Amino acid sequence: MAYQLCELGHVEQGKIVEITLDYSASIKIMDHTNYYNFKKGSKHKFIGGYIEKSPYEVVIPYASRWFAVFDIDGLAEKVCSGVRILSSSSKK
Repeated sequence: MAYQLCELGHVEQGKIVEITLDYSASIKIMDHTNYYNFKKGSKHKFIGGYIEKSPYEVVIPYASRWFAVFDIDGLAEKVCSGVRILSSSSKK
């Protein structure tokens, strides 16, 4: 599977990850354990899916090291995106 990786670093519980996309894409937001399993081709859990509306916001359920994976199979070489971490109070 071809993918583009964005390492989010350590993110605290309740923070918001905001992803902006130029066009629809499959996105998986995973903690470090699930990302490791994903890389091995093993069963893994993630937040996300096929995202059609931008920006896409996710509330982080627990503190951990997090990754955003953009599936680029069949797409251009890179998904044009922006990723930022917001405080939980920013979400309306």
